[in-house]
Amino acid sequence: MKHTSSRRVPGAGVKLSFVILIGSAVFSGINGQTSPSPTRGHPEISGPDVVALSATKGGEVRMECKARGDPPVTTFDWFVGHGRAQPVRIEGNPDYKLEEDLTGSSPTSTLTITNLKDTLADEYACWAMSAEGQKDMKRFKVELLPSPQPRVSTKDAAIAGGVVGALVIMTIVAVVVFFFWKRKQTQGRTETDGDNYEFHELGAESGV
Repeated sequence: MKHTSSRRVPGAGVKLSFVILIGSAVFSGINGQTSPSPTRGHPEISGPDVVALSATKGGEVRMECKARGDPPVTTFDWFVGHGRAQPVRIEGNPDYKLEEDLTGSSPTSTLTITNLKDTLADEYACWAMSAEGQKDMKRFKVELLPSPQPRVSTKDAAIAGGVVGALVIMTIVAVVVFFFWKRKQTQGRTETDGDNYEFHELGAESGV
């Protein structure tokens, strides 16, 4: 444990800065104000180690990788695939968009899937590397959700129901009309056959 206290220089009216080292955390301050500094060496990506993301087909998925370290992170690499991961092919690929900001104390790399589909729903990994070669990793599990079924409005349902009802009524009427027409045709044929029979009987009696 290292402790360096501040000291006022006689005649200068200036309070010197101090440094306190406790364990692996470093705090620095000027004029009595302290602020945490990133741990030197191994970079650290903020947030959980594994993030689950999901969207429907054609949706957009954003994967953000923000890291702190001393020395700061200078490079981000993206990989896709579970087990045998391969580098994400970003350049010239409309399915992906990469945005990076390597300035400041927390460099950030954001990979966006612009049009999610079956072949892109997979496990992704972000590697953050400092200038000295230290690395940290964060994983993203991207899932494709089933597309929602289209919703039918009440008005559309009422119109569809009215059309179906009208078709059913028209069908019933057509069947009834056809039945009576068929029955009339049968009765007419029967009466004609009876008349012909009577005519033949009369002809036989008269010797015709």
